[in-house]
Amino acid sequence: KNRSSINTKTSSSTTTYLQATVTFSNPLLDEGYPPTVHEYKEKTLTSKPLLLYVPGFDGTNVAPFLQYPELSTIFDVRCMRVSMSDRSTFEDLRDGIFQYLEET
Repeated sequence: KNRSSINTKTSSSTTTYLQATVTFSNPLLDEGYPPTVHEYKEKTLTSKPLLLYVPGFDGTNVAPFLQYPELSTIFDVRCMRVSMSDRSTFEDLRDGIFQYLEET
């Protein structure tokens, strides 16, 4: 079974894929960053080009976190997080990314 076909919406800014071990979210919206929250409420956030951050081996979106506010002035910043328990192949992760991009 292709695990990347699993897609469950979990909140307004987080989408879960690959048996709930991979999520895509807007980290600034999740953390309540005021300019991003305002754009979300005014429905202007989605008018920006999407920038999807795909993490390295740590599976988190922490490394570039300080850059997100500046990037968010131009882009709708979204991040992929991979659970430490995830054992998806790179192909599964790739397919999940493609599916997310097609649905966004």
